[in-house]
Amino acid sequence: MSIDPNPAFPAARHEVARIGGLLGDSSRAAILLALLDGDPRSAGDLARAARVTPQTASAHLAKLVEGGLLVVKQEGRDRLFRLASGRVADTLVAVASLSPMPAVTRQRLALEPVRQAFRRARICHHHLAGKVGVAVTEALLQRGLLRRRQRGFSLTSAGRTWMEALGVAVHEARENPGDFAAACPDWTEECSHLGGRVGEALTSRLLELGWLEKVPRGRTLRLTPQGERGLARELGIAL
Repeated sequence: MSIDPNPAFPAARHEVARIGGLLGDSSRAAILLALLDGDPRSAGDLARAARVTPQTASAHLAKLVEGGLLVVKQEGRDRLFRLASGRVADTLVAVASLSPMPAVTRQRLALEPVRQAFRRARICHHHLAGKVGVAVTEALLQRGLLRRRQRGFSLTSAGRTWMEALGVAVHEARENPGDFAAACPDWTEECSHLGGRVGEALTSRLLELGWLEKVPRGRTLRLTPQGERGLARELGIAL
């Protein structure tokens, strides 16, 4: 049996091994998990989270930054670290899901550093995730505005009308490349929320309306009182 000499395969193999090496240290894993909530933290905070000395934490942080899993920003006298992207967070949870430990234990491990506000509402690849994101998606499905497909969702004609009435730029979303109405796995709620171009356009509109607000630093969003009333009126959502 011959192996396809795909020139990309050796590079992918080495990259998987490299990233696996970065994740394969328990102290580095503790540092990464401590940053799952999206908030930047200092080296001292991360040393305490990993239960290592500042010197040891500094060495681990340098490797994680060099390896592309963390980014660092100077703020005054502090150097603050955060995950390089939402994909890093998704990867951490995906790796934890491979463990033979019980699902409840895995979830508690993954959620231990996650603040309630982050779990409630956050940005995930430019669309709404967390409890609020899942609630919006389920309401759209229940009202026949979205339809489940084998892969992702589809926007019904009633859904298109509702989106346009709310001021969501559906036509612009459709013109852009990429998935139109993707089902994005929500790792804190263990189900899917609306992603793709429609999810991005809807989230952008909710921010414009003041129903959602960005929290300084990280990816956390806040559902405003106006947003609570709007979602209750438009979709019957009570959070």
